[in-house]
Amino acid sequence: QVQGAEQQPLECSVSIGTHGQLQVAPAEQGSPKGTGPKCIPLPLPVVPGDRVTHWHATEGRLRAIDANVVLIANTRNAIESMVYDVRPYTDAAEAANHSLYQHLTSTERDTLRAALDKAELWLYEDGEEADLPAVQAQLADMEGLYEKIVGPHEQRLRREQLAQDLQVIRRGTQEGIDGLRQWLAGPDGAALPVGDLDQAVQFLDGVQAKITQARTEVTDGDLAEARKLQDQVSEYAGTLHYKKVVTQSKEEAQENGEPAGPALPLPAGESNGSASPPPVVTDFAAHYTNLCQQRKIKCNSGVVKMLQNTAPTSIDLLHNFVGPKGALAVVDTVRVMPSVTELNLSGNSLDNEDIKSIVHNLEAHPNLTSIDLSDNPISVIAGQMLIKFVTSNTRLKCMNLEGTLLMKTQKESIGKLLEGR
Repeated sequence: QVQGAEQQPLECSVSIGTHGQLQVAPAEQGSPKGTGPKCIPLPLPVVPGDRVTHWHATEGRLRAIDANVVLIANTRNAIESMVYDVRPYTDAAEAANHSLYQHLTSTERDTLRAALDKAELWLYEDGEEADLPAVQAQLADMEGLYEKIVGPHEQRLRREQLAQDLQVIRRGTQEGIDGLRQWLAGPDGAALPVGDLDQAVQFLDGVQAKITQARTEVTDGDLAEARKLQDQVSEYAGTLHYKKVVTQSKEEAQENGEPAGPALPLPAGESNGSASPPPVVTDFAAHYTNLCQQRKIKCNSGVVKMLQNTAPTSIDLLHNFVGPKGALAVVDTVRVMPSVTELNLSGNSLDNEDIKSIVHNLEAHPNLTSIDLSDNPISVIAGQMLIKFVTSNTRLKCMNLEGTLLMKTQKESIGKLLEGR
């Protein structure tokens, strides 16, 4: 309320003048005609520099106190988390959920249990008012005891897990080698030039020797090398398939008196822009099981039963939910199953990234004519990929997209592409 005005609130504007004074002006709207705004200078006091310095120092001290409080709280939380995370290792009732319980001796479990009880009691008694060094020392003691008692067991379990993972990868590589040897021994291998056939045998023998080497202790590097060998076998299978096609094309051209095409065999590891031909697989159930083991997902017994058929024409997951990771394992298996004509992936929580993998793995499938993607949360991005997929894959006759998030125009475009096929 401006001094000297009538005793009722006035609408005013406040600004800082050019010399630092506070100016209060009544709003022009509603002012008496001809009076205009009136500025009332209210000079601000000058704050001495030493006071500003004092305030800055005080703020710095308060910030340091706040940071210390946060560190103490975080350290206490770390102790509390450790108590609750480690306690199941000492509890017989939790033995089924924590394999470490079985590996610890009774003396080790008793020592851990006593330390956990002591730490928990300290947290809610002496630790309530403890400063940062005391809290950090308590956490260091807990971590040191954990490393001394549990650490060696964890390291041993880690080594065992690495060894198991290596065996799974090697089994997958062996499956690829066996399938490729069978392919080479058949009419496809006979179509290859003798030099390529001999080179393939030498390559497979070399990989075979590497995957059968014994390992006293498996490392992460060994797993990386094993995966690399598995990929090389898969890529080499694609290269041989391509060479066979090129050789047969040249032979047919010569028989017909036509000039041979310019195509040259692709070296292993290179790509012509499309998906590599799939490896030769005869045991589809074993192939699926191996994929699940590699990806650390649970095999679905219903899927295994379907895949035990030597030449299934339909794979249906409509009433057999496997989830997105499980569905991709099935798709990777269908990739090596030329007999499949129908694939139902309805209602398996597939997303746009999953569609990208599905399109890549099935774009070269020789006989797939129907795929059901209904009731999956796929959207516009997936729609764009599926339009390209349907356009390039002229064998497809049916694609169910009901219950998806594709645009109406995308569904219509896919429908038009499939019409008349």
